[in-house]
Amino acid sequence: GGWELGLAAGGTNITTAGFQTYVDFVPGFLKTMLDRHLDTRAALHAEGIPVELAIYEGGPGYSLPGPGITPPPAAEAFGKSLAAGTANLDAFLYCSANRIDPQSFFHFGEGTYWNSHAVLERGFHPHPTWVGMELRNRFASGAMVATHLNRAPTRTLAGVLGLPATEHAPQVAAYAFRDGAKFSLFVLSR
Repeated sequence: GGWELGLAAGGTNITTAGFQTYVDFVPGFLKTMLDRHLDTRAALHAEGIPVELAIYEGGPGYSLPGPGITPPPAAEAFGKSLAAGTANLDAFLYCSANRIDPQSFFHFGEGTYWNSHAVLERGFHPHPTWVGMELRNRFASGAMVATHLNRAPTRTLAGVLGLPATEHAPQVAAYAFRDGAKFSLFVLSR
């Protein structure tokens, strides 16, 4: 989610623009950062150094919690939203499409911040970020198939954390899997 770099998607007030920062996470931040690691992996492979990439503690971004700190209401609204669920699924699928595995979701548990589920007293229902992972794990099997968007709406995303602006960021993402004669397709609206 970028918290380790000081990236706190959403903001301090609940706004439509705040939700949009979540769905812009992959094209506006993760892709640029991850593509640098992919370039390094390719260079190392070219030198005969077999290195693979993995993701630990994946999931929605939040401000850093601490003992006795109550989560900001806006952070909880954004982090438990469908926008965060879409962005999380987008991030995990983008990583898988680039052969970055394994990946792990942080944290399977109940409560605030990064937890996957609501507290037991409120039904222990999964948050949208977890539901996206369930969709992928239950309904998509086999190898990923390369996809290409022929046309999709785009927009320019402001640069964050010293990264340049992202020109023509697609507002749709498509990921596909093939398992024999079975195909699974994810089309995400950003």
